Amino acid sequence: MISFFNKIGNTWIAKAIFAVLGISMMAFWGIGGIGNTSGSDTTAIQVGKRKISMYELNKVFDTERAKISQIAGQYISPKQALQMGLLEQSIQKTLTDAINEAIQDDLGLTASDAAVRKYVERHPVFKDSLGNFDRNLFSAYLSQTRLTEAQLAEQLRDELANQHLSNTIRFAAPTSKALAEMKWYHQNQQRDVEALMIETNKIVVPSQPTEEDLKDYYEAYLSEYMIPETRDLDILLLTPAQIGKNIQISQSELDEAYEAQKANFEIPERRHVYQIRFNNEESAKAARKDITAANFMSKATEFGQTESNTDFGPVTRNELLPEIADTAFKAQANTVVGPVETDMGWHILLVKEIQPAVKPDKAKVYAEIKEKMVAEIAYDRMTETTRKLEDLLGEGLTLKEAATKLGLATQTFNNVEMTATTLPENLRNTELMQDVFTLKENETTALMEQANGYIVAEVKKITPVQAKNFADVRANLRELWVKEQQKAMLPEVIKNATEQMKNGSIPAKLGHIMIVNQASLSEPKELPIPSLTNVFTQGLGYENATATTLPEGAIITVVKKTRTPLMKNDVLPDQMEQLSADNAELMYQGVVASYADNMNIVINTNAIQKAFSVYQTE
Repeated sequence: MISFFNKIGNTWIAKAIFAVLGISMMAFWGIGGIGNTSGSDTTAIQVGKRKISMYELNKVFDTERAKISQIAGQYISPKQALQMGLLEQSIQKTLTDAINEAIQDDLGLTASDAAVRKYVERHPVFKDSLGNFDRNLFSAYLSQTRLTEAQLAEQLRDELANQHLSNTIRFAAPTSKALAEMKWYHQNQQRDVEALMIETNKIVVPSQPTEEDLKDYYEAYLSEYMIPETRDLDILLLTPAQIGKNIQISQSELDEAYEAQKANFEIPERRHVYQIRFNNEESAKAARKDITAANFMSKATEFGQTESNTDFGPVTRNELLPEIADTAFKAQANTVVGPVETDMGWHILLVKEIQPAVKPDKAKVYAEIKEKMVAEIAYDRMTETTRKLEDLLGEGLTLKEAATKLGLATQTFNNVEMTATTLPENLRNTELMQDVFTLKENETTALMEQANGYIVAEVKKITPVQAKNFADVRANLRELWVKEQQKAMLPEVIKNATEQMKNGSIPAKLGHIMIVNQASLSEPKELPIPSLTNVFTQGLGYENATATTLPEGAIITVVKKTRTPLMKNDVLPDQMEQLSADNAELMYQGVVASYADNMNIVINTNAIQKAFSVYQTE
């Protein structure tokens, strides 16, 4: 398919926006479309005054899913699409497009009809072999993309507005020859280095701790050897999936739903089609005699066509002009057919390959439809179920008793700490645990939102904080004592080793010797990153040995040789261009991030959860 749009938004701009927002994206579950959201917040994203509905977000998600299905040549379910990260991608794209629109509106960036027209006329996709604008190629593009001229013009206005902003920033971010040279030499200078790596945990401690030392450490560090307070809990996670376990869907309901959605599950047949266009029937028929599947592209070149004019790529019937589609989709693979007449002339076609239509596994589709229908009903029953649960708890029933009456099941967990690390991931809720650790035994928390449902817990037993026995932590205390001694000895070890190296000897017994040749800032090789500053500023020779402290110890470096590479003539222009592009990109990120920071951007995660929760699976 012909495509020349380069939309800004799915790369670093989106990253800049998300950095400003400080968003931690949630993990989404089997979402395939919008369920019953009546009576709830249907706004998914808000950018300033612009509100983007769940329907719009879902439409973007479905569009991206359809593209992936076409590329994969098989039906991609909503659940599979989510596992591939398409929902996050759709949110990112929707948000970025909205911010770009807001920036354009604020700056008054727009493209006139004349600018759009010139953009189209200059584009190589619409030019013939002589370099002139070809109205027939333009019409074919509109037909293939199923766009009207007005829709294409609107897309191009946005494209040109973004180009205007980008080009303005790039014009304001030039770079000098001297700066580019300086950066290149700085990045590509090389050093041959001899180094001594000292690891703190390998320093030999001359003595061992006494029993008194260990007891002193036990008293000093007692707070680190406490068994925290724990609670035994009954927990109920109320989700549409749990409510849906008792919901039945009849076969007739499934059949009806399948028929209504059948087209969404099928991948249509695709054919790889090539074409050579002629202005009249006579020339087409004359040329047809010499054209074969083997020489089709070379013949197209002889008649002045480029590869983009000739190769339609793998297309469905609906992506071709009707007259071409009727002929192409009757032909055998690797055959030449035609000529075929259309409003744009006469066409000889090559059908290179055929990708058969893919029909989904009906049982699998039925299961997905059933899951969706059950989830929708369960979602509607959620409010009623939570109300009944609260009433039963208010009557004095335990959480387990109330759940049993409603056909639900609780889960029991013993010795749960406030961090909840021993709980399954889907039950970890910071607000719930804070509530749990303020309650007494046999008290129940409030009902709280959790993922796409609700969670509630009852405290069955409280085990208070207690210290671990000295005997149980004796080995830990000895290890701690040794580490403290090694840490205290490290500065003296570094000092002695550095002095010895300045005098020209390498005290190998104090560490590990490293030889690193041709290290550079862009390729440090085995050298730890923190030591690079010293390596590229210290003088040559052992007398300039320099120590760098590291988290795991230290490294003492000696620069044995410096190397200055020669810059080739063709390197500098590329360096200047790259540095200018880097500066422009940083400025562009700043502009977009600054706008995003002042636009009152909200991603309504709770509303998205509720709207899409009809497809939740456990």
